[in-house]
Amino acid sequence: MLAVAQWELAIRSVSIVRVVLGLNEDYKSANAYARRRKWAAVLLYTIAAIAPALVMLFWTALSVGFVALSSRLPFVQVLSFFYFAIVGLAVTCTVSWSLLGSALAFTIVSSEDETLKVVWTRTYELMKNYMWRGGSFVVLLGVTLFVVTGALDLPLLLASLFDAWRNNFAADYDMPWYLEALSAVVDCIINTVLLGVVPIANAFYYNDLRLRIEGRDIIVRLEKLDSLGSA
Repeated sequence: MLAVAQWELAIRSVSIVRVVLGLNEDYKSANAYARRRKWAAVLLYTIAAIAPALVMLFWTALSVGFVALSSRLPFVQVLSFFYFAIVGLAVTCTVSWSLLGSALAFTIVSSEDETLKVVWTRTYELMKNYMWRGGSFVVLLGVTLFVVTGALDLPLLLASLFDAWRNNFAADYDMPWYLEALSAVVDCIINTVLLGVVPIANAFYYNDLRLRIEGRDIIVRLEKLDSLGSA
């Protein structure tokens, strides 16, 4: 069921991107394009979920290796301080860039009817000149989503703590059924917000890059003038 849900979310995210960017007049026509590009969309949607985990796995393995070897090195405390300071920055940058690259690739598949080889080339072209700007965008988006999630989840958390306090934080305490039902509703709302905001934000950033690098607004206006002249 989870696999089917993720499949459907990937396809619907393509439709949302196309509507936001004005590439289709309505959701129905956007969904027709999304269904046609479903395999590419699902592949890139999956990569977007896996890429940050692979980056974190790399840095974790590297840090474990450093800890194992650092006991034999002089000035261990000083070296550890500088190592983990550098790794902390590197983790933030590489995770942000992996998220940005996969998000841009997915948005390009959603908006440009190109092969995957062209999609990867386009992704690099759009990313390379604004790496720090793109990383900052991902961090800001992540912080915003975290704050929104916390705000939506806070009332339920306070209610759960109050109920646990009434039961003296007993070891065998079980959350009452009405709080569990409310938790399911809140989780549904949070997921709806997150899964709707992320592709829209990525679409806006993709559009911003095309405006800066390619002058997309000028190209669109010239195409409209050309179509009017042909008519």
